[in-house]
Amino acid sequence: MAEVFFSEIVKEGLIKLNEEETHHIRVKRIKPEEEVIITDGMGKIGYGKLKGIKNGALIFVEKIDVEPKKENPLGFCVPILKGENMDEVIRTSVELGVDVIYPFISSRTIVHPKEEGRKVERWKKIVLSSSKVARRFTFPEVEKIRNFHEVVSLKNWNTKLMLWEKEKSLTLSNVAESLKEKTLILMGPEGGFSEDEVEMALKNGFITVSMGNRILRSSTVPFYILSVVSFLRGGI
Repeated sequence: MAEVFFSEIVKEGLIKLNEEETHHIRVKRIKPEEEVIITDGMGKIGYGKLKGIKNGALIFVEKIDVEPKKENPLGFCVPILKGENMDEVIRTSVELGVDVIYPFISSRTIVHPKEEGRKVERWKKIVLSSSKVARRFTFPEVEKIRNFHEVVSLKNWNTKLMLWEKEKSLTLSNVAESLKEKTLILMGPEGGFSEDEVEMALKNGFITVSMGNRILRSSTVPFYILSVVSFLRGGI
């Protein structure tokens, strides 16, 4: 199976990859005349062959394709988690079909990054590398870090779900049909949501849903929830 690489420009003919992608070509031991795929991360795909690597990887693109635009995207609001947990959440989100990632800080969020811009840039790099592995040619977006009020005020989503441990009756399976529309999912930090935050979310059109009887770690929730959502949306 041909490896996927990133290029800001995707067109027929000869294209030179940047230093980082050239390094990845070397690491993967791609040889001249081997088939490769390049993408601009915005849905454009180029199929071609490696022609040389001495002064930067040269790809001769023979065919161009465009990935169909997703009609009903999936958004995921993620509280900033400790250590490498956040990096893993970003990878999981890419692999399981999230289209927009909204990092946020709530009243019970433990981590408050000082250099927010650098954090977001790091997460975008993880999205790029994970998208290539997952063969996603339209890379998910990573938005700026928001506060809780900003994240629950997000517009243009048909279905807005808040994962809440105190919700006992409504589950994801109960809203399966709604999940097939433009869906935004909001998960809480290690300490959960405050009562005021739940009330604020409800006033902004969110519906609280249960994750079942198990108590899950914040680092486990994304994998569990996004797997279920992907299945219910017909993605698995």
